[in-house]
Amino acid sequence: MDKKTILVVDDESINHFIYEKLLNTIGWSNKVYSAYSGSEALEIVKDHCRGLVSMPDLILLDLHMPRMNGFDFIREFKALDCLEGKQDRVVIAVVSSSLDPAEHEKARSLGARHIFSKPLSSDQLESLAEIEFN
Repeated sequence: MDKKTILVVDDESINHFIYEKLLNTIGWSNKVYSAYSGSEALEIVKDHCRGLVSMPDLILLDLHMPRMNGFDFIREFKALDCLEGKQDRVVIAVVSSSLDPAEHEKARSLGARHIFSKPLSSDQLESLAEIEFN
């Protein structure tokens, strides 16, 4: 499998640390971008539109964050004109502590392909890679 570019969007720095360790252990990421809110994540995607960074292949997205939550991020991401249809090539995987089925369904209806409960495990990431990238 080719190495993937990943965007981690979570307001907790410990989760960024854990995800990076997991991704390094699995060995299929070549670049990991970090954002602590949906608005920071959108700026990274807009930097891609400006030719400054690579487009993420995978977005690991928390739902509940200050400033811009995961739901709003997905809506705004899907509406970015500069991506012109590239949005569906990006795998959005929600990683949330929420067990609310209504929230999971809302995330799926907006475009999330996978829903994982925190804490994220290497088995979950390997399963996601098998489904999406092989």
